[in-house]
Amino acid sequence: FPSVFVRPPQMQELKKLQDALGGREEVIDALAVPAYWSQASKNGETTNYKFITLNQNKGEFKEVEKAFLTTMQRGRNIKIKAIDRIENLSLWQSYAAKKNSMFLRAKNEGADSSKYEKPMMYHGTAPEVIPKIAQQGFNRAYCGKNAVRYGKGVYFALTSSYSNAYAGQNPKRMFVCRVLAGETSQGHNEQLVPEVRVAATNVMFDSTTDRVECPEPVDTGNPAARSSVRQMYVVYHDAQAYPEYLIEVKKVSCVNCPFLYDYFLRK
Repeated sequence: FPSVFVRPPQMQELKKLQDALGGREEVIDALAVPAYWSQASKNGETTNYKFITLNQNKGEFKEVEKAFLTTMQRGRNIKIKAIDRIENLSLWQSYAAKKNSMFLRAKNEGADSSKYEKPMMYHGTAPEVIPKIAQQGFNRAYCGKNAVRYGKGVYFALTSSYSNAYAGQNPKRMFVCRVLAGETSQGHNEQLVPEVRVAATNVMFDSTTDRVECPEPVDTGNPAARSSVRQMYVVYHDAQAYPEYLIEVKKVSCVNCPFLYDYFLRK
């Protein structure tokens, strides 16, 4: 590869990046890891990923659990076995830098960025792929394994119910991800990149979706809706998604499951 792609960045290049992100203090704030991460990850003691198993009695577990069950269709008889938080400093900072640049662009354009980030989207995958995603993030090189109907990017579902079909066998595993959908457009079969959004500057849309004319399920009052709603976003930049949690679920046989489903949502 040409040296420009593999050599360490030069000082003026780092300064340019720092200025683009809003200055030194803004860079520090933008790249800071979440407050609920472990102290070792906050201190940057390792660049490898870590799985932190959440306590089922704590608020973080219950928040992820409730969002998962809320977007799962009734009657699936699914029980959450475990939720692990994924801490990967390098992946997080790549995501955070991309997020900050997208929000700065929106500010300069006078655009509404309030829905740019989707804090809980779902991605089902096979067990052997999980460590690779936790370490390296989502890689578009693997796109096409399941579908490319709405573009050759990485697919994320707005409901856990939709991702459930791609989460392997019992027990099933799926990632809960932060995704930067940004400005989106209608996706097309085998599309390599999103369409151009601003012709004068050749700025493209940030993502594609399956039904651009439809609302998201949560906007209909039924977070688990499957008809006449958007089901997914497809992103084309590897830094546009961060795998924040890994949920392990199993299908159970239970005559009282509808009752238990409602009980957990009320907690």
